[in-house]
Amino acid sequence: MVVEAGTKVIVIGAAGSGKTSLVTRLVGSTFSPEYQTSFGADLTVKTSNLENKQRTLNIWVCAGHARYKALMEQFYVDSRAVLICFDMTSLSSFKQAKEIWLPEIRGAVPDAFILLVGTKASS
Repeated sequence: MVVEAGTKVIVIGAAGSGKTSLVTRLVGSTFSPEYQTSFGADLTVKTSNLENKQRTLNIWVCAGHARYKALMEQFYVDSRAVLICFDMTSLSSFKQAKEIWLPEIRGAVPDAFILLVGTKASS
């Protein structure tokens, strides 16, 4: 089996947009509806096998508070993918994702794959 170096993925968005809950669920843990504040950036590692190769994602959940902005910009470097999260129950959260986060990421890491992710949709 071939082992490749980890791929850096960052998850950004407004405070309270569901970034940590999304990543917790993506790595296979149970979903928690409790609000979990991120301080700076939290690393989660997800490893899986695909086409007989071990693939590792280094997923950084970045705090959405303005006071962490300068710190977060350092995490953009070398990111291969960016998930921009927004709360689907909040129009202002969507506007912030589209008007603030998206242009910022396009300028900082223009070659990164960018995915806009709506969270907090429930039936």
